[in-house]
Amino acid sequence: MGRCQAQKALFVDFNEEDNSSKMAASKICLLVFLVTLGAMGQNLFEMEIKPIDLTNLPPHPRLVATDLTITRVRNSISSSASANRTYTLLLIEGNQILNEPPVTPPKASPEAGILTTARKIVGRLYTLGLLYRITGEMLWVTRAEQEMLAVLKFPSWNPAHFLDVAEITGAMAFGYDWMYNALSSSSRSAIAEGIYRLGLVEGLRAAYNGTTSDGWWFKSYVNWNQVCNSGLAIGALAIADDPRYTAASELVLRKALEGLPISVREYGPGGVWPEGVAYWGYALKYLSALLASLETVFGNDQGLALTGLPLAGRFIIDSLGPGNTYYNWADASDRQLFSYASLLMWLARRFSVPAYAYAARTIADQPPIGTDFWGSTAWHLLSFTSDGEYADLDKYALMQYDATRDLGFFRTAWTHFAPKPTPACAWVGFKGGNNSLNHNHLDHGSFVFWLDENQWVIDLGADNYSLPGYFGKQRFTYYRLNNFGHNTLTFDDKIQVTTAADHITSFNTSLSSTPFALLSLSAAYADAATAVRRGISLFIGATCDETGLVVADHIVNPKAKKVVWAMHTRATAALVDGGKSVILTSGSSSVQLGLSSGTAATCPQARFAFNDVSLDPPQYSTVGITHVTLTAATAACTEFAVLIGSPSFVAVTAPTVAPLDTWTVDGPQRE
Repeated sequence: MGRCQAQKALFVDFNEEDNSSKMAASKICLLVFLVTLGAMGQNLFEMEIKPIDLTNLPPHPRLVATDLTITRVRNSISSSASANRTYTLLLIEGNQILNEPPVTPPKASPEAGILTTARKIVGRLYTLGLLYRITGEMLWVTRAEQEMLAVLKFPSWNPAHFLDVAEITGAMAFGYDWMYNALSSSSRSAIAEGIYRLGLVEGLRAAYNGTTSDGWWFKSYVNWNQVCNSGLAIGALAIADDPRYTAASELVLRKALEGLPISVREYGPGGVWPEGVAYWGYALKYLSALLASLETVFGNDQGLALTGLPLAGRFIIDSLGPGNTYYNWADASDRQLFSYASLLMWLARRFSVPAYAYAARTIADQPPIGTDFWGSTAWHLLSFTSDGEYADLDKYALMQYDATRDLGFFRTAWTHFAPKPTPACAWVGFKGGNNSLNHNHLDHGSFVFWLDENQWVIDLGADNYSLPGYFGKQRFTYYRLNNFGHNTLTFDDKIQVTTAADHITSFNTSLSSTPFALLSLSAAYADAATAVRRGISLFIGATCDETGLVVADHIVNPKAKKVVWAMHTRATAALVDGGKSVILTSGSSSVQLGLSSGTAATCPQARFAFNDVSLDPPQYSTVGITHVTLTAATAACTEFAVLIGSPSFVAVTAPTVAPLDTWTVDGPQRE
């Protein structure tokens, strides 16, 4: 048996105490491996891999938190109240970590691996490392060193769920680099060896030589690409000056830079991430960390800031409603998260967009804020800039849509971002999309709606990832993930076509008081009708009481017998006039759902109803969620419009809604 074969192709069995002979053998095998890859060339990877010069690297710390960066961070803390508040949060986090024991090897779960532990490691090392860089105090190093040595005792970083390897590798790399000069030489050597053995070697084995299913993410479009390639590349940048690991680091970095553009291009052209806001945050967290590291190592980002990425901040700003919750389509929460602020801040600095910086400070300084810190507080400070003011953001268009992702928004103002924030009168988000994209739901035609002081129409967001088959064949049997659990249509109690792609066919803001959009839903409901169309229009009045939403639907040549129009709300519902309308109440506020006069005439039997949504565990709780429906027979009712607004808007000043076929010319209202 050859030496490399005996070593199981380089990449395993480094868990025994005596690793010296294995390390020596691994160096020989790695050279063979690199030569073999070089000989295979383009035939293996179908594109040229350009060499990367890792000679004359800057000294440690060279990854983001350089001396120049830390001087800027200290100046921000002393001169900006916003930065000082974030630094106070960082100190609170750091002191909590000092009182917690280091991590211990966790048991991996089939669904989430060891991600919970990995993210604890990320948060701890970002926090402790930056506190050391800012203060120079050794107590942060001592605790971080304990953490990193504990992580080295893990039997593996769980390559079967490669996100775990990537996140831990990136965190260990930053800890190693930021505290390099304060760590003992023995700890430095052990940590570098661990980054190589448990991180880079696993990336080479799983993905970069294309031999195992663990590396499927290498050239995928999804968030895993950016997380895994970036985490490994950051690890390579950290240890590349150690001659034991230079060759492997160079290969990992080259391969990561080869795979990343496939995913980064998905931000283009308009900045909308195809997996929704949550995975916008997750993918960009690691991509931004790599791009910032490349900048401080090479002086450039190796061409990874592709078209669309500079606009990624606009997507998250548009997605934030007046109540500081997000349009959480796909697998996402609607919570305000600190990580989004930190990533907006990085985008602001990287692409010189003052409006992003202003929005990031506003989000970071304004409760409620989610506690998804795992390094976000540190990243916010490292990227912090005082650029921008409300006037920069207030220039943004109030009506926005992305034709690639078929996502649109209407709003009446940006005042929730103002220095003295007040909620805007109205905000609407709506979508077509592609049901087959990763993390997406069967939600074509769905929408969310804020009016006055409440969000009346909500998206239920993600469910429990541990549910059987959540990412498999059972995915669309779960209420939250299919059209039953969204604010759209259902025909004959059937789900939407799971491979459907539907588009926003018209987005018209020329009528400033009645912006509207038309969506084709024909692919999603191909089995139900020849064509299905939905129109969304915001009627903007002089006051909130005179403002309302119109949701109009047109069914062409129906094959289905029954259609159910639906929405979800946290408000209390009450039927009016035998179900001809519904009153929703939240606190002292109320809105009404009613039918346009034309619908009432052509669909006389259509009636509203409502029920509490009750899902069995382990599905997430739906306590307080009400499902409002309008049911009609398609034989008599092929075009109908629902009005949502104040009772006076619906009952007194309700607009006359024109047929959808005419909206492209004159909009939804006739004089």
